[in-house]
Amino acid sequence: MRESESAPDQAAAGTGGRPDQPGVVRWALKVAAATGLTGMLCCVAPAVLFAFGLMGGIYAISFANFFYREDGGAATGAWILRGAAIAIGLLGILLFRFKQNQCSIDPRRKRLNLALVTILVAVLGVAFYFTFEKVSGWYFDEYIVPAQQAEYEARQGQEQGQEPGQEQEQSGRAASTVSSERPPSSDVGPPEVGPPEIGPQDVGPEDPSDAAERTDDDDDEELVGPPLF
Repeated sequence: MRESESAPDQAAAGTGGRPDQPGVVRWALKVAAATGLTGMLCCVAPAVLFAFGLMGGIYAISFANFFYREDGGAATGAWILRGAAIAIGLLGILLFRFKQNQCSIDPRRKRLNLALVTILVAVLGVAFYFTFEKVSGWYFDEYIVPAQQAEYEARQGQEQGQEPGQEQEQSGRAASTVSSERPPSSDVGPPEVGPPEIGPQDVGPEDPSDAAERTDDDDDEELVGPPLF
């Protein structure tokens, strides 16, 4: 009875050992999924944010392009993510070994389980990586790229709509400035200009020749007497 009761527990564990022993398949699936997701985080993260309405199409594509070069090759950011994915896979394998060593099972079984976990993490991690890449690429082409084009067209329409309004506003400001600088109109005409009044102060010094002629004229008038009858 004890052996029959312990059989389901051994099957649930996935290793044929104690129930507290980590299952090989389940552990490998978890580590492989984390590995593949980390490697494609550059495309999965903007796709998820766009799906929940937390990021627009322009910013989603800009975020993804940050990890790749213009020719489509992997840039430094993409290689960092891939290195982090490999590190997560190795860490998962080491943690499995640590947990397994706490269980009193056959050493041969421990080595077999560790080898199975290593192979499954490597194979499933690569499979998850390419799956995430394929799915995120399809989502980008179907939804994010059209949204990016629509956002660009909306921005261009707003800019074209604002240009005529700005020109009218500038012309109105110029007209108001000219009208404010123009002097107020008046019915009074220009002042009449008359001959200048010459006062005593305007008479300059008398010419000596004019004074001599005036003296000769006075002498002639004195010599001429009354008429003779």
